[in-house]
Parts: sequence; C-alpha cells; structure tokens
Amino acid sequence: MSQPKRVFRKIGKFVAYAVAIVVATLTIAHFAWKYSGSNQWELWQDKDGVAIYTLKVPGATRLQFKVITRIHTTLDRVVAVMTDTTTDGCRNFIRGCNSGRIFKPFDEQSLNYIQAYRIVVKPRLLPRDLAVVNKVQLSRDPRTKALLVSVTGVPELLPSDPCCFNMTHLDNHWRFTPLENDMIELEFTENDDPGIPYWLYNRFLLHPKAGMRRASERAFNREKYRNAEFAFLKEL
Repeated sequence: MSQPKRVFRKIGKFVAYAVAIVVATLTIAHFAWKYSGSNQWELWQDKDGVAIYTLKVPGATRLQFKVITRIHTTLDRVVAVMTDTTTDGCRNFIRGCNSGRIFKPFDEQSLNYIQAYRIVVKPRLLPRDLAVVNKVQLSRDPRTKALLVSVTGVPELLPSDPCCFNMTHLDNHWRFTPLENDMIELEFTENDDPGIPYWLYNRFLLHPKAGMRRASERAFNREKYRNAEFAFLKEL
C-alpha cells in the first residue's frame, strides 16, 4: 500500500473514532440530564425584585419555570389584559403574536374563553411559525382573594397546517394576589413545549424572565386598560 493511502486510512480511522466518542459523550450527557432532577423548585436568581425558580422533573428534558415578583396595578386591569383577545392584546407578552379564531368568547359567568393564536418565531428557532389554541380560565381564591389564571392548550381544535408547528403541550398558570397600597404579588409558572430543542429552550426561555416585572407592570397599566371594571371582581 502506498504511503498516501496509509495516511488517509489513518486519518479516516481517527475521524471515525472522534465522531464515535462525540456521539457517545452526547448520548451519555443526554440521558444523564434526562433522568436527573430533584422534582423541587430551586432558586436560580433573585435580583431587582424578581425571583426566578426552575424545576427539573426526572424523566423530562425541559425545565419548568416560576417567577415571583410584585407590581403596582389593579385586578381589574389584570383581567382586562388577560382577556384581551386582540392581536394588540396578545402582543403584551409575546412578540410576533397574531390573534386568530375565537372558539369561545369571554364572559363573566364562565370566566373563560378559547382562542387560537399564531406566533411568528424570531429569531428563527423553528423552521415554521407556532400555532396555539388555548383555554384561559379565571377564578378567585376565596381565602386570599387572589386572581388565578390558568392557560391550557386545546390542540385538538387546531387542524394541521404546513405553515406552523402546533403546540401540543401548554399548562401555564398566573396568580395575582392583592397586597396593600395597590400592589399585587405576581406568580407565574410555565410548563409548555413550543417545539424548540430542549437544550435551547432551557436557556432561551430562562434569561428573559428577569425583565418580567417591568414588562408586566407596563402591560397592566397601559392607557387602554386603566378604567377597566369587572363586576365579578366586586362580587367575590
């Protein structure tokens, strides 16, 4: 065998071994991460009045997040924002959000509504846009008078479309507990799957939570919501 052929064979073997080692390392790291976790909320950061927690469930790859902070606003304004089904309303918290079909409008008897949204994902973390149908349910804690808002996915209402990735798992919760001096304690927990690779999801969705206090206070005090009033808040 000529010298050049022997050199190329050695290089080929080296590359094959290197690739095998990388694949094995990534596989071990994946399963080590997947089956790790305390199944308990753990403080990740507490800074500028915003406490951020993460929860790792053994067997799951995506983290769950919880944010606790305090904002200056009213429960009436909170309800106005959380029930605003316009595109402008859904963009209070999600950039590139476009409101879609309303399957069930909000009313003060059932305190819920069902609506579809389409989210243009930027930067392009997904090859397609994100399609969501969620049910938003409001309730009150009779003891603390906290307003509870659950946002759960209803993916069976959304037909498959080549334009979008349909979000099949969505289970997020908001708790707004009234305090003194028109302050409200906001607690938000997030458990969803937008189709982003978990290693990117865990990093990409964690850091923006630090700005949640400012973003929420700005949204809940916009001029369009300032004079909102809801009778059911007075009755409970």
